[in-house]
Amino acid sequence: MNPRWTIYIPTTPNRKEKFDNLYAELMRQMKPYGNAIEILVYETERFIDGGPHVGVKRNYCLKMAKGDYVNGVDSDDSIAPDYVSSIMESMKTSPDCICFECKYTNAETGVKSHVYFGRANLNLNIDDKGRRERMVNHLNPVKRELALKAGFPESSFSEDTEYAMRLRNRTLLRTEVIIPKILYYYNFSSKTSDTWHLSPANNLVKRVSEPLVKMDVIMVSDGRQPVMANMTQQAIDSIEGLNANVIVVEKAERGYSKADSIPQPEPFNYNACLNKGSKYGNAALICFTNNDVIFPSSFVGKIAALQHATKADVISVKTQHGFIHPTIISGFCFVITREAYHKLGKLDESFEFWCADNVTSEQIKEKGLNELKSDIQVHHLTSVSLNKLEPQKKENYTRGCVKKFNKQFNQNVLGMGI
Repeated sequence: MNPRWTIYIPTTPNRKEKFDNLYAELMRQMKPYGNAIEILVYETERFIDGGPHVGVKRNYCLKMAKGDYVNGVDSDDSIAPDYVSSIMESMKTSPDCICFECKYTNAETGVKSHVYFGRANLNLNIDDKGRRERMVNHLNPVKRELALKAGFPESSFSEDTEYAMRLRNRTLLRTEVIIPKILYYYNFSSKTSDTWHLSPANNLVKRVSEPLVKMDVIMVSDGRQPVMANMTQQAIDSIEGLNANVIVVEKAERGYSKADSIPQPEPFNYNACLNKGSKYGNAALICFTNNDVIFPSSFVGKIAALQHATKADVISVKTQHGFIHPTIISGFCFVITREAYHKLGKLDESFEFWCADNVTSEQIKEKGLNELKSDIQVHHLTSVSLNKLEPQKKENYTRGCVKKFNKQFNQNVLGMGI
């Protein structure tokens, strides 16, 4: 019978003392579990001394692993006393990955961070108190077949980030267990690091993490009613999954097939939802969309080809009825390059719902971005979300936003005047 869990430790001779301490602690914690856990140790010379890239070593360990789950432990780090028992307990529900908290310490600077791993996370620094969010990476137990599908690039710096992006952007991880406590201690020192000298920050190597999908699709949804949840899933299913990373910014506590779900910010604000979703990807193109759409065949490929040919910053699409608002972006569904989005800073959040597209159009004009009205047609269904709101809130989200916009920009949207 294969072991339940493989822990691999790539190491080098100069780390012998730290490795011996780590190995002894792992063996102590593993003892009650017999053959359910295996350890793979791969010792070579450092890359700078002629040894293989770290990514090569990690890939070798993935291929040699026999456990249902696999992850690495760095030989100069340490683990909590209940590291093994906590993770073994979390494997009982067979999630795709297991997340926990980590304490990061920089020996030279004294900087300490509290790191939270999560399946839907990107690498974000949350506050100035050291709270960090990180993607699932080589330190997290992941089902072996999924880890093999991702694999590591053959490099010695940021190979763990590339692996994490592959897991995330290829939507390989659908389920997780989060252990709400520190199980791992990441101890960094530039003096003992084998790869620190390769950091782009030190101007020795220039590396750019290439997105593994062409487009991030950020979709706003309220799936509290089955009809709306079904509409959202229908929209997701119409996107070609291999080229898109779908993030649903969802009102309800629910998930969707072939997409990641993150909670909406409170109180509801349409552009705030889009801004939040934009952080969960790194593709060159971002599609901001309602959930009440059906995308045409090869939508991502068509948009990518059109943007490449025209160098447009923003691409609007048609509905089955043509452009409803020919003077502004197609607010129900439009595409912007990530570079152009960064020029905006973020989408203006001054208007809760209606006129969110109008104010975004004003931003686009202000920054001198090039908007293209394309012939690509997206089927726009009829949303029922507004009909579920109590009258005053519906007024605030609709007519109230229009009046506010008209006054601020001296316009006459919907003939409502100022």
